[in-house]
Amino acid sequence: MILSMTGFGKASSIYNNTLFEVTIRTLNAKQLEISTRLPLRFREFETDYRNLLTASIQRGRIDYTLTTTPIAENSEEEVDNYFDEKRLYGYFTAYSHFCKRYQIDPLDKTLTRFLTLPGVLKPISDIIEAPSQQEQDAILAATHQALQQLDEFRLQEGKMLALTFTKCLDTIEEKRLQVAQLAPQRIEAIQTKLKDLLEEISPSVEVDKGRLEQELIYYIEKLDINEELTRLDNHIKYFLKTISGENIEYTIGKKLGFIAQEMGREINTIGSKSNDHKMQHLVVEMKDALEQIKEQVANVL
Repeated sequence: MILSMTGFGKASSIYNNTLFEVTIRTLNAKQLEISTRLPLRFREFETDYRNLLTASIQRGRIDYTLTTTPIAENSEEEVDNYFDEKRLYGYFTAYSHFCKRYQIDPLDKTLTRFLTLPGVLKPISDIIEAPSQQEQDAILAATHQALQQLDEFRLQEGKMLALTFTKCLDTIEEKRLQVAQLAPQRIEAIQTKLKDLLEEISPSVEVDKGRLEQELIYYIEKLDINEELTRLDNHIKYFLKTISGENIEYTIGKKLGFIAQEMGREINTIGSKSNDHKMQHLVVEMKDALEQIKEQVANVL
């Protein structure tokens, strides 16, 4: 059973009239890459969130977002917009002290313009109020729920990937069997052609028949593709066995990538030895199906 590296999970929890929402998005990447977006108050816990993500997600790009939203005190009544009185009072108090200290008119329009400049106003509550353990517990609970939803999403995506792999492998196996049927005819045609060429040699030309026979056998053996066809069949079966296991295997994508590489080597060798237009056309179709597998393997965890 395989998991997709692409996934999405979202969950929320409420504590002290505050809604904590956690969103986790994952994309394919060769290594583990984590990007976090956190409110200033909770950045000191970034390492805890990263460790939690690392324990559950071994590979890929992870985007972790935490947002906090005050909600109405009446749990039965939710509001889309809110008015943060505490924060406004903090701004007003700091502004009043500033004007009094520097003897500036609080109604000065020039001063109010400066207040709109980036970085002038800072969330006082974010600086003063340290997160409580209860808030941290609420965030961790939401993170666990989001991770569970993420795994469910990736499992469904993994099932779709498995169907794609099976379809492509069926195509490769079908073409492999067709190549195997054409291979004996090709050898017979080559033998007949060589025999006709030998008969055209003038009787006056001395030929070492024993050496000639050895060279012909060596030439035909070089064109034989039975070993490549057998190894390709084994690789196909191994790939199918790997993706059809009942247990979830993490970082299985690298293993599938190695199997696909071995399949590619056998297909390329068959193509170079085929020397037959019908077989070469079948090889092209096998390569096309294998390329689709390689593209999708990049999305497997």
